[in-house]
Amino acid sequence: MEQSKRLTFKLLFYLKKSNPKKNGNVTVMGRITIDGKEKAFSTKLDSWDLKHGRVLGKSALALRINLKFDSIRMRITNIYDIMLKEEGSTTAQKVKLMYLGVGVMDDSIEKVFKEHNVVFERMVSKNERSQSTLNKYMDVYYHLNKFIKIKYSKEDMAFREFNSDFMLEFEHY
Repeated sequence: MEQSKRLTFKLLFYLKKSNPKKNGNVTVMGRITIDGKEKAFSTKLDSWDLKHGRVLGKSALALRINLKFDSIRMRITNIYDIMLKEEGSTTAQKVKLMYLGVGVMDDSIEKVFKEHNVVFERMVSKNERSQSTLNKYMDVYYHLNKFIKIKYSKEDMAFREFNSDFMLEFEHY
C-alpha cells in the first residue's frame, strides 16, 4: 500500500472580536488549516489571553478552561491523524465536521446507549430484568454524558472517536 502524503496541518485559537457578548467577553474561535485551506469553528468558550494563548492564572476556572482547550486541540489532532491514516488524505472541512459530529453520528455513543436503556426498561416492565440493573445502566449513561460534555466539550461522540484512551479516561473520571 502506498504511503499517504503528510499534509500541512495547523490549529489556531483566536478571538472573535467583531461580536462581543453583553458581558464584554468575546468568543474564542478555532481555525483548522490543512494545505492552506481554512475552516473556522466556535469553541463555545469565552475566556482567553491572546498573548499567551491560554487563560492566565491558577484558579479552578482557569485550569478547567485550559484543560478544555487542550482537549479540543488533542481531539482535532487525533481526528486529523485518524483520517489521514484511514483515508490517505483529508481536508479542513472534513476534520471540522468530524470534530463537530456533523454527518457522522448515525451510531453515536449516546444514541446507542439511550436505545439500549429504553429496550432494557421494557424488559424490566415485563419482569425479565431487574430494576436495580436498569438503575446502574441509567447511572452509567448519566456519567458518560457528563464526562463527554466536560472532557470533550460535546453533547455526544461518534463511535469512530471511541478508543482505549477514552475508556481509561472515563474509568478514572
